[in-house]
Amino acid sequence: MAEQVEDVVGAQIPAGADKPPLSDEVRASMAAVQKARATALASARRATVRTRAWFGAMVGTVALGSIVFGLAGGRQVATPAAAVAASLPVASTPPVANTSPVALPPSPLMPAVTPEPKSAEPAVAAPSTGAAEAPVAADVSTPTVPTRAVPSRNAAGCTPAAGQPRWRVDIDACAKIFENRPNDAALALTIAHAHHAKGHLAQSGEWARRAIALDSQAAEAFIILARAEARAGHPAASVQAYRSYLGLVPRGWHAPEARAVVRRSDEHARKPSRVQSASSDAEGS
Repeated sequence: MAEQVEDVVGAQIPAGADKPPLSDEVRASMAAVQKARATALASARRATVRTRAWFGAMVGTVALGSIVFGLAGGRQVATPAAAVAASLPVASTPPVANTSPVALPPSPLMPAVTPEPKSAEPAVAAPSTGAAEAPVAADVSTPTVPTRAVPSRNAAGCTPAAGQPRWRVDIDACAKIFENRPNDAALALTIAHAHHAKGHLAQSGEWARRAIALDSQAAEAFIILARAEARAGHPAASVQAYRSYLGLVPRGWHAPEARAVVRRSDEHARKPSRVQSASSDAEGS
């Protein structure tokens, strides 16, 4: 600093002139400035050292923490399943109730029974050595209630296949089943339907009569019987069967057919009375 002052002072003095000597105050001021500059530089160096030390400590702390956490995580992953299971709380097992057999006290209505303890293997029933129970005789005095005529679903070839009408069955198999079930009106109607579908009107009429005898509400049996009687040449019986059908189901599936036949029969019955009345009028005139 003193050198700079001297240079400045010297620059202001013309060349060739003698430089004036510096006073003690100037020299003291210059020394104070140099001392302050040295103090500032030392303070800056110390601040720089402290900053670097703090930054290095922070970086070291972060690195050390990363290492520590990494090692802790590795130890946690490497912990065996048995140790983890051992660290979990174990639920207490409830006490098991005593299942030993208890002898029941005797009762006036039932003797005392001591239940046998349950074994690991199933017990094998011992053959009975007592006398066989006699079969209970059927009460022949009880009247037999006929089965209603609904679509029959029997076994042994008498059941229609899936999606087929019920009359596509084995007629012989159904007839054998009917021998053991003579009161099954539905089965009789099924056989009548099967015969009618094959064009066996005589047999269908016979089985229709059986169904009607067992169930007088079997409306479809009257239709089969009416057609069989018409084919056999019995118009009066056919009309009567149609009338019975209309009496049971006036809006049934075959009602239009039955009404047409009955109407024609009534019109035919009225014709002779008209002819007779016309002839009576002619004789009177």
